[in-house]
This record gives sequence, C-alpha cells and structure tokens, in this order.
Amino acid sequence: MSEPISEEEQRQWREAAASESIRRDFETVRENVRRSTKAMTLDEVIEFLTSASAAFDHPRPQRKRFDPSTRFLI
Repeated sequence: MSEPISEEEQRQWREAAASESIRRDFETVRENVRRSTKAMTLDEVIEFLTSASAAFDHPRPQRKRFDPSTRFLI
C-alpha cells in the first residue's frame, strides 16, 4: 500500500491541474497519440515527438560558473 501524499504534494497537483498551459500540453499529446494510431509519415513522427517532448520538458538549471579563486582543502 502506498503512503498518502503530503499537503505540499497535494498543493502541487492542484496547481498543475489548474494550469492552462499543462492542459494544452496534454491535449496536444492526446491529439498526437490519436493521430499515431494510423500509419505516419516521417514528418508526422517528428512533429509528434517534438510536441510530446515539449510537453514534458523542464527548464534546465543554469550552470554555476567555476570560481578559480576558491580553495579546496584535501
């Protein structure tokens, strides 16, 4: 049996459910899945993969710049 989700997780799920952009992303994925049940051209496959990838893509964190003046003790 799984553990109940925390209040914070509940808040995050409600926030995600209310997000119009997430709804649009999932609708795009659903539509692309419906189209994928038939034979697809290469262009349609690329369009499907692009939209599915965009729906689940997260912004990458910025890399911290290395400070050479930092001293490391070993």
